[in-house]
Amino acid sequence: MSWFQYPINLAPCVDLERISSSAGRYRSLFIGVISAAQYFERRSAIRQTWRGHLKTQSNIWNNPLDVVRFGFVIGLTDDEAVQQKVKEESEEYGDILQINTIDTYSNLSLKVAGLLNWVTTYCSPVDFILKVDDDVYVNVHNLATVLHSLTPSEPSVCGHQVGDNVPSRVEDGNREEMSVEEWPWKQYPPHILGDMVLMTGNSIRPLLAACQTTPLMPVENVYFYGICTKKAGIESHNYTGPIWVF
Repeated sequence: MSWFQYPINLAPCVDLERISSSAGRYRSLFIGVISAAQYFERRSAIRQTWRGHLKTQSNIWNNPLDVVRFGFVIGLTDDEAVQQKVKEESEEYGDILQINTIDTYSNLSLKVAGLLNWVTTYCSPVDFILKVDDDVYVNVHNLATVLHSLTPSEPSVCGHQVGDNVPSRVEDGNREEMSVEEWPWKQYPPHILGDMVLMTGNSIRPLLAACQTTPLMPVENVYFYGICTKKAGIESHNYTGPIWVF
């Protein structure tokens, strides 16, 4: 995990000890939105919509949700003009986390590992981490309600779980194509889809430990929220409620 560097970094999370000692009323949350350097319009749309709702969020019992840090997680780009524009975007909004891996789909698992490593280094102890893609709209009110229904002391991941997905073997340019050499079995293990995943903070270190002893595979949802969670003994909770809209 010491391999990871952050050419553009977020400010560390603060006041986590205060939040954790607030008699269970608060839920500290880090939100990492998986994006790519060139997706400026997607990030702008999120800033103008559901990210703004985080400032006034509460659940059905009017309990607060404390978002301790929000960041768009991107990789490296070899386009100097794009990189310069990303730097300017970071200076304006302060919400860009860039990881030192090239932004390709095959590197997505490595990119998520870099995000989780950042959380353990700069945002611990945090109650929950929400990892979400930049083409997903988050219902912030429902998110707050779900968080207050979970116990942050129990290592777990929560999301839409599937159990019968099969690898794509056809050489048709499918970005999730998986060769027999990479995955010789007919089905993937049960796993949570990667579009939106809610993790307890105390599940991150076990996930990273499992990652360090498990060969990386490009299908991030199978790798992290299927194989590594099972290896780390982390509970998976199926949730298909209205937290997100594609």
